[in-house]
Amino acid sequence: MRGRQDWKGEMPPGWAAKVAVSIVTGVGWLIFLILFLVFYAEGFSIYENLGIVLAPLLVMCAILGPMWAYWGIKTGRARKRPPGGAARVAVSIVTGVGWLIFLILFLVFYAEGFSIYENLAIILASILVTGVIRGPTWAYWGIKIGRAREKPPGLAPRVAVSTVVGCGWPIFLILFLAFYTEGFSVYENLAIVLASILVVCVILCPMWVYWWYKTSPAWKKKMRNASKKKRTRK
Repeated sequence: MRGRQDWKGEMPPGWAAKVAVSIVTGVGWLIFLILFLVFYAEGFSIYENLGIVLAPLLVMCAILGPMWAYWGIKTGRARKRPPGGAARVAVSIVTGVGWLIFLILFLVFYAEGFSIYENLAIILASILVTGVIRGPTWAYWGIKIGRAREKPPGLAPRVAVSTVVGCGWPIFLILFLAFYTEGFSVYENLAIVLASILVVCVILCPMWVYWWYKTSPAWKKKMRNASKKKRTRK
């Protein structure tokens, strides 16, 4: 409490020390990475090397995560936060760490039994699973706390379409990588993946650009008028 009362600047107390620890940890990871790649990587397969490179990231998360989480909770008590946010952050952290552990174990012990395309499909599928876990929790939370806020017209259906397309694209990519890539060359596979990205852009970009041009001027004017009314009330 004393540090919070005496502190007059813009930097929260304890922030500098934690940034220093984060920098030292990051530099240490880079030094380890360089030394490992130069002197030891030849004795392992590419997937084992990836697993070994990712393992220190897990150690970094174990060092930095609790430190920053405790600091965020301690310094943010005075700020009014939407209810339910902390629980969802905790779920996101747990799923993120769990995904990283899965990725390390898979790369070290199982990746050799699959082709590179199958490995990519499995990794993408694991990312999709984490998205399925996190997505609904954050979406429900966002809808719940955002009901009181006025939103531009036409936003909700476009978000829904973007969500469907965003989920459909990785599903297509996973199925393609797992079952169809062997019949094409590397460049053809790359072209197909890029073409799928182009299709996503063709679907989403015109929709969002049209919405932006249609609603932006009126919405900005409405927000300016609302802010003026608030200032006059004060």
